[in-house]
Amino acid sequence: LSFAPKSTRLTEAHLADIHDMVCHLADLGGDEFRVELRAYVGRKMSQQKLTDLRLRNVKNALIDAGVPKRHIRIRREGAKGVMLSRDNI
Repeated sequence: LSFAPKSTRLTEAHLADIHDMVCHLADLGGDEFRVELRAYVGRKMSQQKLTDLRLRNVKNALIDAGVPKRHIRIRREGAKGVMLSRDNI
């Protein structure tokens, strides 16, 4: 999901996408699926707080859509380096 700059608000489109994804996963695996949230965390405290609030909102939306809390994992990633694509080499 992409958020507006400095926003933590989930739009109606975000919520619809989450609902559709959860329904699709339930069709594929019943209650056996797991969801991993991955988020980039900036270095500044304000960026970290923004990321935490966004993650909390997405997690809560997943729970509201029927995903058991224990099935949700959160992975925070920082800037570890530069990734280059070999496609243009």
